[in-house]
Amino acid sequence: MRPQHKSSSLLNYRVRTGLIDLEVEAHSRCEAIAVAREQLCLDLPRLWDLIHELSDDRFQVELSDACEAAQPLTADELSDKNEAA
Repeated sequence: MRPQHKSSSLLNYRVRTGLIDLEVEAHSRCEAIAVAREQLCLDLPRLWDLIHELSDDRFQVELSDACEAAQPLTADELSDKNEAA
């Protein structure tokens, strides 16, 4: 089981599979999928075997909005934002 303390290197990921959308903290995309699998197994114990049989490409992983907002804007994004204003 993962330690419960927060580390500054942990990122917030949004992991989706089917109709299920989870927010998890992890160091990488691969770890985010593993954490999401663990959480899904705890939430849906009767589907444990199906959850573990899912291939990694069935999971859509992206940085969550809170994490993306903390990222600096590129020059193109900044000019697009200024043009929209």
